[in-house]
Parts: sequence; C-alpha cells; structure tokens
Amino acid sequence: MKIKINNQFFEFRAAPTVQELIQHVFPSGDFAGMALAVNQTVIPKSQWDSLIIHENDQIDIIKATQGG
Repeated sequence: MKIKINNQFFEFRAAPTVQELIQHVFPSGDFAGMALAVNQTVIPKSQWDSLIIHENDQIDIIKATQGG
C-alpha cells in the first residue's frame, strides 16, 4: 500500500499504525518535539499506537529543531 508522507510516497505491506509509520520513517526512535497530521488533522501522541493509516492517506510530520 502507498502512503504519502511529507510529499513522498512510501510502500507498506500492511496498514500501519501511526507509531509503526513513525518508527519506519525515524528508525532512531527520537520522537521528541514531533507532531503528526493525517489528512490535515493533528493526531495526539496518545492515539499513535491505535490509529491505523489507510492507503492514500496524506501524512505530514513536523519535527521541532533548535536553532537561531
């Protein structure tokens, strides 16, 4: 199945949860300062383990960085 993440398509064998998707994109496991939206709806981290992503969903991931 194809899922669009930050304007790039990724292939998944099965429908992942938000948590599985994040772990695929950021294998380091550093999720601090991260926000995620599915089809332009922000998903609270408390729902990442249970929310299933569907084919053709649009995922936007934003990671805060420090700088000046």
